[in-house]
Amino acid sequence: MKFVGLFICVLALWALGPIVLINLFPSWEVRGQFGDLFGSTNALFSGLAFAGLIYTIYLQRNELALQREELRLQREEMAASRAELANQGVLQEKQYLATLTELRVQAAGMEVEALKMEAEMRIPSARHEYYQRIREQADKVEGLVCELERG
Repeated sequence: MKFVGLFICVLALWALGPIVLINLFPSWEVRGQFGDLFGSTNALFSGLAFAGLIYTIYLQRNELALQREELRLQREEMAASRAELANQGVLQEKQYLATLTELRVQAAGMEVEALKMEAEMRIPSARHEYYQRIREQADKVEGLVCELERG
């Protein structure tokens, strides 16, 4: 809204300029001399407009260089992020396998405990058989632990 008012004021001054000049300077010779006073001003504003154009091109060039740098950094960050994500997938798979192995160890330990309890309830002569079965389970657990340690 502010710019509309400013535009209307400039347009009104431009339209009223010739009317005021005709009333102030009655002869064409005086009007011509008055207009010649502003010839250098016209050249000045043309030069300033050209300098403004050059400065605008300079600013756009700098902005474009900054934008290219930002895009390069963004691509590097995305590549690093992609590599980290791939690494994370490998680590999750290893963690999954470790959890499975840990569950197997726990299951074997529970089976050993069950065999111990069963052996304690049986007659002493059958305990040797249960000892052998417990020993087999202990060997399985040992194998699983070695598997976990290897990775």
